Parts: sequence; structure tokens; C-alpha cells
Amino acid sequence: MTTSKQQVGKLGEDVAVDYLLGQGYRIITTNWRCKWGEIDIIAHDGREWVFIEVKTRRSIHDNTPFENITPAKMHRLIKVAYMYAHSQQIHSWRIDAIAVILGKSAHIEHIQNAFTD
Repeated sequence: MTTSKQQVGKLGEDVAVDYLLGQGYRIITTNWRCKWGEIDIIAHDGREWVFIEVKTRRSIHDNTPFENITPAKMHRLIKVAYMYAHSQQIHSWRIDAIAVILGKSAHIEHIQNAFTD
């Protein structure tokens, strides 16, 4: 059973993928999981691999999407990114964050190198 929150998250990830494709990124995979967590989008920007956390809200009246990326979430995402990079022998990578605010048209904010360890 899919919850409303899951549907909003999936829609936000779809919007983020479309945005990234429009920016010239190549999407490698979405929703990559391991026992430590999940990476929403793994992409390549032509220079390096990019692990992307997507946060979505329904309106601008909710708190900002980035506010929900807690220090614990950052730590888990960094750990998962290291796991993926090591397993694929990737040496050049970064972690980005994308905020999607849904409405009549989606508003997207993309922060490159959003956090590191």
C-alpha cells in the first residue's frame, strides 16, 4: 500500500529526474538500496558521479524541504555513498540535494556538494 507521503516523494523524485536530464545529467539508477540506507538518484554529470537526496513538499507553506535532511540522514547518506562508490570503484563523486516544491508548476532548488563528511 502506497501512502500519500510516498506518492509525493515519488512525484518529487520524478520531477528531479526530469530536471537533471534537462541539465545534461545521465541517470544511472534511482532508489538504490543497501542495508545502511538508500540513495534517491545516482547520476553522472559528465565529469563526476553524483549521489542525490531529493526532498519534496506539497506547497511553499510547509517547512522547506532541506530542513528535513537531519545530521543523522546526512551521515547515513554519506555512508551509503561511500559503499556504492567503493563497490563500483568510483573515485570522483559528490553528494547533492534537490528540493522540490509541488504546485501548479514545480519549483526546484539544486545544491551541489550539499554535504560531506
